[in-house]
Amino acid sequence: MRMKVSLFSLLCLLPGVLMAASSFEERPYMVIPEPAVVNMASGTCNTLKVLKKTADKSLGEEAYKLTIKPNGVDIAAGGRAGLFYAMQTLDQLKAQYKGDKVPCGVIEDKPRFGWRSMMLDTARHFVPVDDVKKFIDVMSYYKFNKLHMHLTDDQGWRLPVPGYPKLEEIASKRDETFGNKTPHGGMYTKEQLKGIVKYAETKNIEIIPEIDLPGHNQALCTAYRDFQCFPDPNLKVRQDAGISKTLVCPGNPEITKFYNAVFNELKDIFPSKFVHLGGDEAPEDNWKKCPKCAAFRAKEGINDSDINKAASKQMFSFFVKMDELLKAKGKKSVFWYEPGGKYPDGSVATIWRSHNAKDVANTSGEKVDVIYAPNALCYLDYPQLPGDWPSGQPDTGWMPVNTIENVYRLDPGVGLDAKELARVKGVECCLWSERIPDINRVFYQAYPRALALVEAGWSPMDVRGIDRFKAKVDFHKKLMSEKWNISPDRPEKK
Repeated sequence: MRMKVSLFSLLCLLPGVLMAASSFEERPYMVIPEPAVVNMASGTCNTLKVLKKTADKSLGEEAYKLTIKPNGVDIAAGGRAGLFYAMQTLDQLKAQYKGDKVPCGVIEDKPRFGWRSMMLDTARHFVPVDDVKKFIDVMSYYKFNKLHMHLTDDQGWRLPVPGYPKLEEIASKRDETFGNKTPHGGMYTKEQLKGIVKYAETKNIEIIPEIDLPGHNQALCTAYRDFQCFPDPNLKVRQDAGISKTLVCPGNPEITKFYNAVFNELKDIFPSKFVHLGGDEAPEDNWKKCPKCAAFRAKEGINDSDINKAASKQMFSFFVKMDELLKAKGKKSVFWYEPGGKYPDGSVATIWRSHNAKDVANTSGEKVDVIYAPNALCYLDYPQLPGDWPSGQPDTGWMPVNTIENVYRLDPGVGLDAKELARVKGVECCLWSERIPDINRVFYQAYPRALALVEAGWSPMDVRGIDRFKAKVDFHKKLMSEKWNISPDRPEKK
């Protein structure tokens, strides 16, 4: 069999030569996400043992430099995060070469964006603590740095709040899921959540909790029926998917009291300065008819004759009040972006449809930062291939196919000038779990597509290419199977 030898490869064999590959596709290292800069050197390394670790703050907190020499590896890191990422890269190289000689070279690496997040939906299906930790293990290995924990929704409430025992007694449980006649439930303890946070810190993962409001609150309003505009004695914790019209009532003073208690718990459990408040998919039908909401609007000076416009303004007025509650506790709000009004200055908008940073600036000005999570590219509960859903699960024919090639297309900088791009914090992939019952299915849906997403968040565009990425994925599928007993292959078809 003939071997193709490039001029670049021959030059790297010459003594004293240190040079970048003429194309990033010629790099020998199969690292995900793709490093920013790789310069190859002459010779090979006999062992990847660490010879020296050096702190160099000039690199930046998350940046690192690996110098692979014949007798070992030198590491320079800008901070604790950079050192952690250097070790993950080194571990990937050890897995790739498995004792074989490693080409010498220098990897100089740092992220394009500082926010690289995965959203784990623990509300629709409860995720046990050990499974959350395994999820953290895998995502941190690939240089994600934020875990967005979706803790509340129509189908379940997972955060304990002192003074509100019905959250665990009622809101954390449902009778069945999509008619399967199997009860489902779960509630984290405060100690368990603190334990998850502490564990995540060792993996350089910041946990962002989400408490969805004012909608996605059927579970909450089943437990505390007076929290809705018109208490429904027949309301149950939701058993299927869809958008519920059950919103909390901003005109009820107990709502502010409740969320103040919730935010106190979040402050005590989660050190992150960010709290996600949801804010999407909240039909205002009941607000338009509610006397308490009418009084709320009058107090806020909302006097539009068009009730639809008035209710929309009420929504954003409610966001401002919740944002002020959080600010008083040293936190910042994150919202799912809806283009109907102005978000509070200093908050963050997560784009989940087809909008971009320009759209957010048009509605909210230039003091609202942006996270990119467009559903067409970043929703990993969508099937990766046609029919890629197991038998026995509800029909998901409405879901668009989201291939790994499609996810890889994500570039938050497209069409933005430098000023607009500066407001982009980063990227997020979402795993909504109405139809994802356990951690095995979570991993099946997440990988390998999450690897495409993190490369969009970490790697500069000039070192990204789908052909090289897919070649790397073939190696990392085997690595994930060996390291965590996870199989990202896609065998299931209808």
